Amino acid sequence: MKYVFALNWTSWKKWVFIGLLIGIVYFSYQLSSIYVLEPQSQVQYAGGISKAVKDEKEVALTVNVSWGDDVIIDILDVLREEKVKATFFINGEWALRNEEVAKLIIEENHEVGLLGFMMNLTETYLKRRLLRI
Repeated sequence: MKYVFALNWTSWKKWVFIGLLIGIVYFSYQLSSIYVLEPQSQVQYAGGISKAVKDEKEVALTVNVSWGDDVIIDILDVLREEKVKATFFINGEWALRNEEVAKLIIEENHEVGLLGFMMNLTETYLKRRLLRI
């Protein structure tokens, strides 16, 4: 006696997986439109690269500290007077040379971006590193 309808276990798993995937995508979209994405009318485009979700005008100030040790203190003084925060990009060599200035940047609650340990990689150093690999 042949069965008219046989449930193929592999087929059943495939359809459950597809259903769950569709459900996850649907609910992710719903949640992201509620909690993450703002309605299109509130988004202001500020140029070709970025967009602002707020009505306020903001500027992101970034400083690469490896180019001048003596100027950083003056920059920190001006930022403190104007009550402005900035992002300071530092590397390990600079931080070791200027520990007090690095601590001051952190104490004043500025954001810190790390550029690795060395900035000035010489051709000789790069050749030695490549030969080791």
